[in-house]
Amino acid sequence: PVALWAYTTSVWASIHKSWSSWRGYPTVTTTVGASGTQTLTQRLFFRGLDRDRVVALGDFGRQASITDSLGTTITDHRALMGQVREQITYDAGAPIGKTLSDRAVTATEGGALPSWQTPAERVAYLVRPAGTEARTKIADGSWRVTRTEPSYDST
Repeated sequence: PVALWAYTTSVWASIHKSWSSWRGYPTVTTTVGASGTQTLTQRLFFRGLDRDRVVALGDFGRQASITDSLGTTITDHRALMGQVREQITYDAGAPIGKTLSDRAVTATEGGALPSWQTPAERVAYLVRPAGTEARTKIADGSWRVTRTEPSYDST
């Protein structure tokens, strides 16, 4: 796994900012249970690295994405940092369940910022669940797929 750091955007950071914002590992694996009866769970996380700075004095042009086990590639939006995209549960080394979570990211009102803030934008994001797909391995080896999608009142 690759651990990545992001360029700090804190307004309290010094003028000598750097890549000091720890963004963690893309996947985290946990094991629960006694030897021989262990369940392993693997989670794929968003780290919020898209549009991060790529050179010390400018360019916020990093293009970052994550790819889940189904091959779906999704932009690693900064508003999604720390959220789980996919969780896979294994039994005896074989996947027995998968949950994929979709999120809707909406930019709200923003405004101009002083030139010293990096990146020079002031945007708040509304992040909401957009759907969940649960896959369960059944006896014949195929997957049972269940999809839930929330709806929201716009008022």
